Amino acid sequence: MLQIVKQLNKKFILIILIFTLIIITAYQSNTPPKKSENFNVEKSEANRSNSKKNKYGKIGNTKYIKKVYFYLHNNYGLSAQAIAGILGNWVQESGIDPIAVQGDWKYRSLKNSKENTNNHQKDIGVAQWSSKRRAQLISYANEKYNGEWWNMTCQLEFMTQ
Repeated sequence: MLQIVKQLNKKFILIILIFTLIIITAYQSNTPPKKSENFNVEKSEANRSNSKKNKYGKIGNTKYIKKVYFYLHNNYGLSAQAIAGILGNWVQESGIDPIAVQGDWKYRSLKNSKENTNNHQKDIGVAQWSSKRRAQLISYANEKYNGEWWNMTCQLEFMTQ
């Protein structure tokens, strides 16, 4: 019985998370773009089937939302609302794409991410890590993920440790 209740709670929390993300998406689609922003976004091959698009461009990489939710909720007890806040930020930073490199919307690819590993001028990853945190992410990835900073689990562990 307790196990059934736990499963129902997880489903309920996931439904709240999805509902929250839908509200965030709806709000974003009704917010006019700033004049300085370029919303003529071309999706990368890796994200074509994993993101939704509105009139302003990419909303987010739905492929990773569930993974992020379960990692942060199960390991750290974060609420659905807190996780939705993090994901909302990442939608703006990277489109929730761990291979993101600053300014690469038109040519985003794993190859481009690998090539920009040592380009300290560009922010990287879902949170667009920069400066000292960027160097720390790469160092962490070198120690635990064979240098693959673009791995979502690597970035989640780095963020929480």
